[in-house]
Amino acid sequence: MKVYVLTCIALLLLPFVYAQAGVSYTASPLIIDEEVVPRDIIEKKITLVNTGDAPVTIYPTVNNISLNEGGGIEAFIPQVMSDQTTSLAAWIEISRAGIDLRSGETKSVTLTLRINPGAKPGTYHALVGFPYGGNRDEAERMLARGDSPGTVVSVSLEDKRVSLLRL
Repeated sequence: MKVYVLTCIALLLLPFVYAQAGVSYTASPLIIDEEVVPRDIIEKKITLVNTGDAPVTIYPTVNNISLNEGGGIEAFIPQVMSDQTTSLAAWIEISRAGIDLRSGETKSVTLTLRINPGAKPGTYHALVGFPYGGNRDEAERMLARGDSPGTVVSVSLEDKRVSLLRL
């Protein structure tokens, strides 16, 4: 019985100990800002650096966001799968596989923007988050709490239609 109680206590404290075990890492750049046209393909590099004492497994995620006037993240916007013409998250390609970083290690991740040919003019924002955890679900909960680094991607798509009048 005593072993069972100690095991339960250890399992409850495991996430706390893991979070306190020197896990610290950064993602840069903080902002990627691009002016694009439909069919553009742009590649950018994001650098991840483990500045802590413990190894960490990072699970990249991409979410559409809205920004407030100060540039802070106001809310996550659900991606509508049927409308790919207004979803920046749908235009971002990045490997979603877990990234293992040892203490002091630096890795570079490629982010590709593939602008939809039918993209509608406007300004779009997405957060490429890099939360860590024992699995993807745990990491995504961490991102939802705002406890992980990330890169805000901002894309401006101008209306470049030409009007022609024939007499």
